[in-house]
Amino acid sequence: MIIAERIWAVYSEERIFDSFNAAVPHVMSILCVAISFSNALVLSAFVVNKHLRTPFNMYLINLLVSDLAQSLLDLPFTTMGGFLPIWPLGRKACSFSLYGKWVYSAVVRNTHSLISFNRIWALFFPIHYKQYHSKATAIWLCVATWVYVHLWLLPGLIPDDLYYRLDDGSCQVNTTANPRWALPTQIVLYNSSVFIVAITYPAIWWKVHQRRKTMPVQGHRQTAPRPRHSRSNAAMKVGVRQTVYVSSGAPSNLQGSTGKTDTPAADGVEDGRAQGTVEEARGSLEHSSPVTVAQRHALQRRHVTGNRSESFAVLTYLVLGVVFCWTPIMVYFTMTIVDPNYDSYLHFIIGSLLYFLNSFLDPIFFTMAITPLRATVQRILGRAVPGCLRRCF
Repeated sequence: MIIAERIWAVYSEERIFDSFNAAVPHVMSILCVAISFSNALVLSAFVVNKHLRTPFNMYLINLLVSDLAQSLLDLPFTTMGGFLPIWPLGRKACSFSLYGKWVYSAVVRNTHSLISFNRIWALFFPIHYKQYHSKATAIWLCVATWVYVHLWLLPGLIPDDLYYRLDDGSCQVNTTANPRWALPTQIVLYNSSVFIVAITYPAIWWKVHQRRKTMPVQGHRQTAPRPRHSRSNAAMKVGVRQTVYVSSGAPSNLQGSTGKTDTPAADGVEDGRAQGTVEEARGSLEHSSPVTVAQRHALQRRHVTGNRSESFAVLTYLVLGVVFCWTPIMVYFTMTIVDPNYDSYLHFIIGSLLYFLNSFLDPIFFTMAITPLRATVQRILGRAVPGCLRRCF
């Protein structure tokens, strides 16, 4: 009786494993479509609304592009490997697949690190950040990330294609034959991103918390008495609208003499309707009394706080996704390089599913954290599918 129960238990476990193994390729197919759609949708919002393309959001656009490229040029081959145990497309297609698998994944990870370093720069060195960070700076840093990734990977991928790859029906980099390249690359290019975002986040949280505590005190000290006349109130509203215009990247009388809008305040984004709002504000300003400098500074400071909160919310979502979704696959690949005999299929599958899930969550996180981006996405969906705006949001 005991023997029969054990046999039945083993048979049940095998059936569960076979069912799970058969379902994995279908889940990967669904993830492939979902990642492509979500990243393409949010990326189109940045294309449609030019006011969203602020210096800080250049990093988010770079992350969306790399996630989209991974879903189109890497994940389909990974999904195909679940349906077909033997690689059917030849050696050149295998090299193309491995290039996408290693490069796009590395760019995604290092862009997360770049976002964390950007927040450290903006919060701990705000004056230096205001003077030297611009949209061009952000774009060049994103380009440098792609170059940095290729400088690490090509010295290993090219020799693997020429000398080390095994013709055993599979398509994978032979890391065992080149451990001097594989292990440092895994640690520096892939594992480091998890440690960077996890280590820098507490310092960023502390700095944001300190600023939130000191900001109301400063605002109370510098805010002038409340205007009594209606014209002064109208001018006060003009000050609010002009501050919004500054954050969208357009010039106004609140902008500094340097002409730059890439301050920590400019990291936030505003809706495309800011242009029209400022035109109305300028018309009202002609018939209103002037606003004091202290009042304008107080209103601008209030708007700066909201923009910093959006950037901090984006970072918080990204950190949670990275730590939870990337750690399992990071541990798996590190262990396979250190110990070539380690081969846990369940560990690999769960880690892979969580990793690709994070690529689906990234654009959702951006939409949740940035209000103007959410409004633009709603408009795009409302035009594409009538009635979707009410059902989906």
